[in-house]
Amino acid sequence: MLEDLDHLASRISDLALHVQAVRTDNQALRAEVAARDAEILRLRGALTEAYTQVNLMLDRLPALQPTEPEETESVTDDLLDRSAHGTH
Repeated sequence: MLEDLDHLASRISDLALHVQAVRTDNQALRAEVAARDAEILRLRGALTEAYTQVNLMLDRLPALQPTEPEETESVTDDLLDRSAHGTH
């Protein structure tokens, strides 16, 4: 009977050590999750800022005006003539 109690006490001690190790791991994992959550929030903010900056730049770009086909041909012909004559 005393042997059984010693064995039970040993198992309880092992269990207590295991529980403590699991608690320590849990705390470390919770800290890691919190750090990753903070990083995700930081990255989302940076992404939002980047989108905002890109949109502001796009808004400042002048609108492209469609060109008439004759204008395009004239410009192309002029560039070809300059290239043929060696002038730029």
